[in-house]
Amino acid sequence: MRPGPLGAGWGVGEEAMASPWSGDPLRRIPGIGPSLAQDLRDLGYQEVEALRGEDPERMYARLSELRGERQDPCVLYVFRCAVYFASTAGPDPELLKWWSWKGRRFPVGEPQSPRKGLG
Repeated sequence: MRPGPLGAGWGVGEEAMASPWSGDPLRRIPGIGPSLAQDLRDLGYQEVEALRGEDPERMYARLSELRGERQDPCVLYVFRCAVYFASTAGPDPELLKWWSWKGRRFPVGEPQSPRKGLG
């Protein structure tokens, strides 16, 4: 399992949020650093737009299967944030923080406002 959300290699801490995206289109997503960008590429996502309407829970399950172990739940929250970012015109800045997605789900299939739900 990876280190916690602010640990080295995670790419979701304050440093990653403040750093430029380095030409990698996936790094435009708030909270996505090099490691999580690679996770998204390993899942088949090369561009932000490819995340529109995706199911973050399914993405998380696929990544856990791909890596051979359950990933830290914070990865799920980052995936929820990434799908929200890709699917929402004029997103709420507060919801562009991955930690805002604990206990919150994004409706799959079409851009909408997130709803509180089981996380």
